[in-house]
Amino acid sequence: MKLLIVDDNQYARSLAIANLKQIGFHNIDEADSGAEALLRLHTGSYDVLIIDWYMPEISGAGMLSVIRDRRFGPAHNIPIIVMSAYTNRENIERALGLGANQVVAKPIKTAAMSKAIGDVLKTERQSYHSMSGLLNKVQEEDILDDQLLVDNDEADTAFL
Repeated sequence: MKLLIVDDNQYARSLAIANLKQIGFHNIDEADSGAEALLRLHTGSYDVLIIDWYMPEISGAGMLSVIRDRRFGPAHNIPIIVMSAYTNRENIERALGLGANQVVAKPIKTAAMSKAIGDVLKTERQSYHSMSGLLNKVQEEDILDDQLLVDNDEADTAFL
C-alpha cells in the first residue's frame, strides 16, 4: 500500500506519518501543498490520499473538486481521507459532499486513522467486487446473446 499525505504544516505531516507507521504503513509519500500533491497523483500511483482541509493556494475542498472530476484521469477514484482541526458538521458535510471518503479530526489519533483507512479500503474492495460481479454478468449475457444469434441463424437456414 502506498499513501500520499498532504499538509502544509510539517509537524502535522510528521505526526500523521508517525501514526500511519504505528498502524503498519511504511510506503508513505508526503507533499506540502495541494499543487505538489496533484502533480504527484499524475506521476505516481497511490492507494490512499490523506489531505488537510485548510491549506494555502489549493485547499482540501479545491483538491477534492479537481481530483473527483473524471477529466483528472485514473486517480479520480482514489480513496481520500480529509483531516482537519475544524471537524464541525458543516465542514464534514462539505468534505463528504465534494467526494471525501472519510474525515478525521486533528490532532490525528492512531485509532481514528486506522479506522478511517480500514473503512475506505473495505469500501474499495466491496466496490471492486460489485463492479467485478457486474462485469461478469454483462459478459455472461453477451455470451447468451451470441448463442441466441447463432441458434436463430441455424433455425433460419434449417427452414430454407
